[in-house]
Amino acid sequence: MFYAFETVAMIGAALVDGFLPEIATIWLHSLSNVADDGLAILRLCSIAIQILPKMSVMAISASVLFWSANLIRTAFYGGL
Repeated sequence: MFYAFETVAMIGAALVDGFLPEIATIWLHSLSNVADDGLAILRLCSIAIQILPKMSVMAISASVLFWSANLIRTAFYGGL
């Protein structure tokens, strides 16, 4: 479950970093009310780009920890 969350978070960060800033930059060169929306999207993208990779690293760390605990439990206790 944590590995799936990590994958989704990393893909989300890559998509946000790759596509949305380009769209928002186009909006910045438009009318002033649309440019305000573009600036708001850029701010939201910068927050998402900072948070999603950190969440991804935390999730992959948790998945490795739980996987290791399961391997140890299985090795010592025979899967009980």
